[in-house]
Amino acid sequence: MTAHHHLSLKFTLMVFQSSVGQLENLVYLKDTYIIILKSFRELKNAIGAQTIDLDTGKWCKLNNVVMIFDEGHPLLYKFIQEFALTFNGKKWGHNGPYLVSTVVSRVTGRPGYNFIGPPPMAFYLVDWSKIGSLSTQFF
Repeated sequence: MTAHHHLSLKFTLMVFQSSVGQLENLVYLKDTYIIILKSFRELKNAIGAQTIDLDTGKWCKLNNVVMIFDEGHPLLYKFIQEFALTFNGKKWGHNGPYLVSTVVSRVTGRPGYNFIGPPPMAFYLVDWSKIGSLSTQFF
């Protein structure tokens, strides 16, 4: 991962935190390959799940690709704080999806840190691990 990518994520988190409240809710879409087919208007305080436990249906790992928060949600502050305290530019995902999962696992159950983690299919029609096989079918 390049330094540019890490600075970009830091800047995005800071803009996200300062912009919440200027809109009904703020939607952050990190990757440009997300095609929005439905309105996000009804989603409140949501973080897209990267993987789910097939037995329980609950998230195992979150990601930072889709995040939707209401004004003043404390998770945004915690994400920025974790980024500043534990930044590691040598590990892929440390400052992104792993950061989100780490912070959320620490605050789960604490008052005010409520959020939902819609399953991957809510945002990804095709699982990331199957993209390669699709490209050989169509190209």
